[in-house]
Amino acid sequence: MTEHETQTTFVMLKPDAVERGIEAEVLEMFARFGLRPEGRVERRLTVSDVAALDHEDGRHRNPVQFAVNCAYLTRSPVVAWQMTGPGALGVALTVKALVRQRYGDSDLANLMHAAEDVWEADSQIKMFAQGPAPVSAPYADTDPAMHRMAAEVLASPDVPPVAGGVTGDEGFGVILHDDGCQYLDDVIKGLQGGLPGLTFERAAAMAIAVKVRRDLEVFTGTPAEAATALLDLDGQGLPVLLREPRGGAATASQTARGTLS
Repeated sequence: MTEHETQTTFVMLKPDAVERGIEAEVLEMFARFGLRPEGRVERRLTVSDVAALDHEDGRHRNPVQFAVNCAYLTRSPVVAWQMTGPGALGVALTVKALVRQRYGDSDLANLMHAAEDVWEADSQIKMFAQGPAPVSAPYADTDPAMHRMAAEVLASPDVPPVAGGVTGDEGFGVILHDDGCQYLDDVIKGLQGGLPGLTFERAAAMAIAVKVRRDLEVFTGTPAEAATALLDLDGQGLPVLLREPRGGAATASQTARGTLS
């Protein structure tokens, strides 16, 4: 297959790109390269859609990462097309890089997706043609706790812009940099040890909130202290951690333990 052979690929503008209204500019970029859009689809993704789109590692990556990515990709509608023209696969990847360079300001909210190869393009075109993906374990939309709680984390004004120190392709900024993954793992283990019925996804979302607070030096406790404080809030740990004003009054049990400042 030569680079000038007519090809068809799959591209998708993510929620931040749609929210910012850059669709016309992106289509103009494709037109300059001789590609034409077909089959425009606008819809809000489900958690299962995200898992299907990210089939290579979506079901196997750290569930904390998956929770954050789901909160981002499902927060508002996406727009997708088939793009057809000379060397469409390579052109779409080039346009993706240009869009991110021109408009991007975050490693997580990175504006646009383009299929990496013909097999991925074919799979994703078929997926969108069939409508929303069916709900499937372990990321079922019928159990929204992980998605809702991670979404609250991302919506919180306390979450700062992406910080330095991100390694690999995780791109989750302040949430996962430095020793973040180990800290989160330890908090999750403490939560599940203290409340055996707690799902991993719910524990992970609660741990994300603690990690954000820790990075902002609002919370300085150990993983064990974090788990104790969260369990002591009768399942309301995430909303309390996110919404309590800085310097505001903590509950009596929190003050006694000295875990929240």
